[in-house]
Amino acid sequence: MNTDAFLARLLEEGIKPYAEKLARILLTGDIAVVVFEPHASSRPAMRALGWDGKSAVFAMPNNIRKRLAKNIDAVTSAWLTNGNVGRIFVCVHFGTLLVNFVEELGFSIEPGSLDAPIQEQQLN
Repeated sequence: MNTDAFLARLLEEGIKPYAEKLARILLTGDIAVVVFEPHASSRPAMRALGWDGKSAVFAMPNNIRKRLAKNIDAVTSAWLTNGNVGRIFVCVHFGTLLVNFVEELGFSIEPGSLDAPIQEQQLN
């Protein structure tokens, strides 16, 4: 599957069906986390983010956001701490996507953030 097709499917199946829940999280300024087709080996890291193992969408707890920002690449760290409204941290397969939502512009991927894997130790 090509990247464009996958991103379109992620949007249609992993983000749009949860628009109301995402909006409630994003409007508070929190970071929403979307879990989409997680690989079994990435589930422990997702649980360390606060995932209950079932929910497709949840708010990233602030203590986890702060801890992660200290132990990850510069692009992700800046994104986690910039305070912008409309941030969606997507956990997909083995990696992540940093997605921004701006009402007038729609969805975009944070420049420089494509598919940065999360290791469970980065969250500790």
